Amino acid sequence: MIRQKIAYAVSTLAVCVLTVLLLFCGPYAAEAVRSALALFVSRVLPPLFPYMVLSRMIVSMDLLAPLTRRRNPARLFCLPDRAASVLLTGLLCGFPVGAAGTCTLYENGGIGRRDAGRLAALSSNTGPAFVLGTAAALWDSRAYGVFLFAVQTLSALIIAFLAARRVPADTVYTVNADAKETSGGCGSFSAELCRGISESASACLTVCAYIVFFRVLAAICSLFCPGLAPVFGVIFEFSTGCADGASLGGYAGIFLTGFAVGSAGLCVMMQNYNYLGRHGIPTKLLWGTKILQGFLCGAASAVFFRWFPLDPGGSSAVFAETFSLNAGIVLLSVLLLLSKVYKISNHVI
Repeated sequence: MIRQKIAYAVSTLAVCVLTVLLLFCGPYAAEAVRSALALFVSRVLPPLFPYMVLSRMIVSMDLLAPLTRRRNPARLFCLPDRAASVLLTGLLCGFPVGAAGTCTLYENGGIGRRDAGRLAALSSNTGPAFVLGTAAALWDSRAYGVFLFAVQTLSALIIAFLAARRVPADTVYTVNADAKETSGGCGSFSAELCRGISESASACLTVCAYIVFFRVLAAICSLFCPGLAPVFGVIFEFSTGCADGASLGGYAGIFLTGFAVGSAGLCVMMQNYNYLGRHGIPTKLLWGTKILQGFLCGAASAVFFRWFPLDPGGSSAVFAETFSLNAGIVLLSVLLLLSKVYKISNHVI
């Protein structure tokens, strides 16, 4: 009871302080909103929306089942076989596809709460489109982007593998007994496509709202402590942290960029909680994993900078079209894979 009262008092105080700050910092907050909307339209929405639609269909219809039937990667992490679709799409498509796919699998009865918490921690990662098209572009090095994405992916897999070793050997994979019935299969393709488009559109608007809110928080905090602006960017909204790290330069700057990509910041973590919290899926492992990934990616970035010094000054000329190009290539690959797997499923399943 005392803890709840303290939490309520702190929350009330935080809301009051934020309200007062918004009254006195209106112009700065408005500028932060405009920059956040520009970021969302130009960098977030193009890859996020189609990836969310396709990943939801892959997970809900279990379209990767023919490819993962014999050697299912989910078994390495003591997860149900159907978790493989969420695992792969989460690693390749970026936030918040992993958390959204985990909830879709949970709603369809393919996984239980405890296993869903471990799956969310494994599949919630920054996508290659952002790492290669934005983080790498800011430092004017495609090699750094490939290296950073590899470190993030390997760290997530290693942490999930170690967490799976703590699961008792005789544990039976849990499922959601209260899940809704789903028809699945070829007959549900049109229904899943329509549902995927409508739900993904709503989810993208929610993502936009989170980006706007946390970028405003970062802008207000930076106004009072300009010297800590890069740190506030990393804490609140990781794309801002990546840009601020590149502006800072040097070991400190590249560490902040790596930490931002690995940890994702409060903005993304709250997006994940928006999906997981409504189902009571535990998020403690997710928080711990992202913080550890942040330090690992930051330290690895500093090591990379030690051997390959980078100059973030020329990114605009070299990488003007990198983001859209990478997003288009990845999207085309996913579409071809979806088409091929769907064709295979008609003959195999």
